[in-house]
Amino acid sequence: MAQPSAIPCPGADPADAIPPPGPFLAPRYHFGMLLSVDDFDAEQGYHRGKTRLHNAWLHGSGVVWGYHVTADTTAGEVRVGPGLALDGAGRELYLDGDSCVNVGRWYAENKKDLPDDPTKPFDVRVVAHFKPCLTRQVPAVAEPCQGSYRDTAYSRLVETVGLYLRLVKPTDPPPPAPPFHRLRAILGLDPLTDDDKKALGDLVKNAGTDAARLAVLRRFTVPDVTDRGPAKVQPGEPVPLFPETDAAEVLLANVTGVTLAKDGDGWKLATAAVDESVRSVLLPTATLQDFLVGRALGGTGPRVIGVALGADNKSLTLTTDRDLLATTLTPDSVSVTFLDVSGPNNTPGKWGANVVKPPITFDQPTKTVTVSLTAAFPAKGLVRLIVRGTGPAPVVGADLAPLAGPGSAPPTAHDGADFVFTARRT
Repeated sequence: MAQPSAIPCPGADPADAIPPPGPFLAPRYHFGMLLSVDDFDAEQGYHRGKTRLHNAWLHGSGVVWGYHVTADTTAGEVRVGPGLALDGAGRELYLDGDSCVNVGRWYAENKKDLPDDPTKPFDVRVVAHFKPCLTRQVPAVAEPCQGSYRDTAYSRLVETVGLYLRLVKPTDPPPPAPPFHRLRAILGLDPLTDDDKKALGDLVKNAGTDAARLAVLRRFTVPDVTDRGPAKVQPGEPVPLFPETDAAEVLLANVTGVTLAKDGDGWKLATAAVDESVRSVLLPTATLQDFLVGRALGGTGPRVIGVALGADNKSLTLTTDRDLLATTLTPDSVSVTFLDVSGPNNTPGKWGANVVKPPITFDQPTKTVTVSLTAAFPAKGLVRLIVRGTGPAPVVGADLAPLAGPGSAPPTAHDGADFVFTARRT
């Protein structure tokens, strides 16, 4: 049930023409060395194998960009747009243009494997598979020993994609569970088993600091790595290099509720609904970095990203990265206190009471909070600002998430973190 690739393959099956991956064996060149095809194959296999190892184990299978799938009932086609993906064997699957399959023609060519009555709804999967093609024929010496007879041979290998429609059957096995179950459980993506809960409970008893919590995470998730690996093999067989074999496919979409209608002597696509949410997506490292750093620094709520003392010495302004719920800006959630040391002989006094003067205003276009004070800053001493993200009356964002700021633990949707700023007056 294949849809031909956007790039035709003029040669025979090129599977044997691809240098086998050899990520742990590299040629060692030396002056005067006689080079053969085997040496160049080893060179390519070394680098290709390294790349595939990295792709397969550190990124996994999924769509990097594109591969938009649509169903066009007017044309009777399922269309796949250009895209890039990685399969479970670490290979890049690149499609440089639209590729279409006429569903009526596909049904006629594969009728023996499909429902007898296509007017009744059925479902198919759209998958992509790595497809190498041989191209660019050049003269070649067919009998290198005699050197008297010349022929042609393909001199280039083009990597493209084969697109397939797979009928969804009730007997299809369920998809394999994603790796890193324990890490996924901590993030709330998988349920914790009873054994997980016991192991985690034993580890967190004395985890009172960030470093201790990180140590708990590392120890708890060790089995995620030790239990992972390629498929089991019989004794004496080589251990596979990659999580999946060369038959690996990448799921692009499910097409549900497919029905066909008679069209002359053949069939034409009548109804279909495309669901791309079933595909796996691979995010760039920069996006993951922004997400993780944002979680570590900002939690789930708004953050204070700037503070300025007013020139009148009786006000200050805060800048936030998101809208705030202005009604939560009160002297209970925002406090400014002084430690005045400007007395005789610079004798330090005591921390004074909260000098915030309501109302506290929030300007939505500039995301600026203005705090007026009942007393001027001391000539010498400390000015301490605390904006509450914790306690009974925290500042919350317009989305009702509590203020997030630096704290001893990452903020959550239920509890934020206080923002604390201290200025020294001299």
